[in-house]
Amino acid sequence: MLTSMTWNVENFFVPKPADQAAYDAKLAELADVITAAAPDLLAVQEVGDAASFEALRAKLGAGWTGVLSTHFATPHTIRVGWLSLPGGRFDTSDETERARYGVYALDRRAAESGGRSGLGHDLVGRRVGRAASRINQGRHELIDHILVSHAVVGHLTDATTVPLEVPSIGVQPHTAPRTDPPSDHRPVLAHFDV
Repeated sequence: MLTSMTWNVENFFVPKPADQAAYDAKLAELADVITAAAPDLLAVQEVGDAASFEALRAKLGAGWTGVLSTHFATPHTIRVGWLSLPGGRFDTSDETERARYGVYALDRRAAESGGRSGLGHDLVGRRVGRAASRINQGRHELIDHILVSHAVVGHLTDATTVPLEVPSIGVQPHTAPRTDPPSDHRPVLAHFDV
């Protein structure tokens, strides 16, 4: 069984000194949710800096490896990253190779699904049903997706969101570290029998 997870961790930046306690609490809660979900492969979004990415990787414990994108638009420097736990299906000693392969696969699948209703939406929407990954001004939305190739979708056993109580967000972004829950998005999980 392979478990893939994606999570928008909401503006995860190294904090101002006054926000250190909230940042530490958010970091611990992120790691707790990830550990409980036990993914083999984890994609994270809205990571603000390499120090926060490394802090999360270290908090997950020994064996976790990852790569954080260096591509972002200033002044809003949020990035995406990949984390994996060696010993799973994607075990390689060359983390750069693993990241290149993941980005290549995502880029190719996105290009292939252009003009379609969206393979990720079909996958998660069909399997998750009415579960929401975010609540925006009271509206439940499923906006976080896991894209997979047609060759792999047949191995999907289930897809779901992690049942976190997330707040309804407004039009102004939350900039201080959010705790309890640590993000305004629910993680999305997919399990594959491969």
